[in-house]
Amino acid sequence: LFRDNGQLGSCFCFDRSKAGEQRHEKVLPTIIHDLANLHPVVRKAVKDVVEDAKDQASSSYVESQWEYLMLPLFAKFATPATAASLALIGPILIVIDALDESGDSGTRKSLLSILAGGKGGVEKLPPNVRVLLTSRPLDDIHGALTKSRYVYRKSMDKIPKTSTCSDITRYITDRLKHLLDEGQVEKLALTSQGLFQWAYLACEYMLGHHVDGKGTGAGLSHTKRFNKLCPDTSRQATHGDELLYSMYTTILDESFSIKDDDVCKQFCSVMSQILVTREPLPRGSLNMMRDYMPDIPAEDKDISPVIDSMGALLSGVSDPLIPIQPIHASFYDYLTSKSASGDFFAGLEVTNTQRGMVQSTLAVMEEKLCFNIAGVKTSYHKNADDALAVAAKEIPPELRYACKHWCGHLTTLSYDSDLAKSVEYLLYEQFPFWLEVLSLTRSLWTTSVPFAQVITWFQEENGKLSEFARDALQFIRLFATPISQSVPHIYLSALPFAPRESLVYRKYIPRLRYSLTVAEGQMETWPNLQ
Repeated sequence: LFRDNGQLGSCFCFDRSKAGEQRHEKVLPTIIHDLANLHPVVRKAVKDVVEDAKDQASSSYVESQWEYLMLPLFAKFATPATAASLALIGPILIVIDALDESGDSGTRKSLLSILAGGKGGVEKLPPNVRVLLTSRPLDDIHGALTKSRYVYRKSMDKIPKTSTCSDITRYITDRLKHLLDEGQVEKLALTSQGLFQWAYLACEYMLGHHVDGKGTGAGLSHTKRFNKLCPDTSRQATHGDELLYSMYTTILDESFSIKDDDVCKQFCSVMSQILVTREPLPRGSLNMMRDYMPDIPAEDKDISPVIDSMGALLSGVSDPLIPIQPIHASFYDYLTSKSASGDFFAGLEVTNTQRGMVQSTLAVMEEKLCFNIAGVKTSYHKNADDALAVAAKEIPPELRYACKHWCGHLTTLSYDSDLAKSVEYLLYEQFPFWLEVLSLTRSLWTTSVPFAQVITWFQEENGKLSEFARDALQFIRLFATPISQSVPHIYLSALPFAPRESLVYRKYIPRLRYSLTVAEGQMETWPNLQ
């Protein structure tokens, strides 16, 4: 309705599988971008605000984005009888979906403070602008918003059960009308207790969706499957999460002989890999990452025996090109809660898997990074040009992933001298090649944040590498703009114009066969302000 009437200001959806992309830093810039598309007058107002706040326009700090971009923009709308105020007549809706999937409590602290209001936050918005926020009631979100007088809360539990049950009944009827009679459909809908995710899983279970003959409820008749979901014996009302967890256990019990030590070990190994992966990868890339994990036996490298029977719980099972990830965020919680998942608990493997992911990402980069990875023939093209854009898509998903996320995996672990040697090889032998992939995949800015944490990881144990990493970070920050726009300028502009005393300059300039030489005025050291 709002979209049809031109009143949907923006819709930003968080996704747990993309937490590594620092999406909390992109909420407000995305909203501003979407508002600019509503009306030419709004677009001009955005342009004026950005020009007035040049120093803060590219800031990744949510507080600065709000203070110097959002508030000045909405101030233009609030001034009566101006072109901007007349351009947005009527209610304007801004949607922020799934805030609970934005990362941990630290990543959303600033955004929550703004949304709660009272300190120059949402109460500063014009009266015709409303924010619709959806989220599970995690402790930090509930604590920040529940007492705010600027927030109207409506729990899904407060929606009339008759309305929800009616919707679920229609959904189940549409999917299972060829299997169940009207009374069975009604009983299944009542058992769902208003949870659409449970109803979805129940339908998947009843249908026995599977791959290669192995699936949920394999070998059971439809009647037996129904009786397992809706036993005749009365049972106490179950909390929503417990109901979902019970469904997960039912489906997994049908698919795995989890009491078998080998089956349990393989299941936990694969699930923990999916849990710690910072953005979803397709089957082939997950397998390739496992190939480089030395602690996984050769016979357990292939994830297919585990995921083939999990089509009801994971997306991408039936298509090798679609990334594998849980269909619902609650499955993450289930797998990491011993009390909920029991024998299917995968949390104990997380630390080992993090180490394996570090080993794997560093090994993938060592093997696959090379000079001019995209085969660029001229520096006159930007990365956005068609030819380079096509070349960038040819970079294997596992290499993209490794270049973007090795830092994040590394800094979850304590210092390790063996891992440090692999990082040393990357920095001393492949640093420009790594930047090539970040440039082509538009990941340079987001990767610089976790890379800064690598310096701390080295600091007390390896001063030499810490110093080089700090110099590399300064190199990235100073030359990020030309590098992110055109990959050849790593070698044509950034390296030649780096300070003479830069460790990166001294390491890599001698390796360039042809390069610019600054005859006069070259910086000796990095500038204090970057």
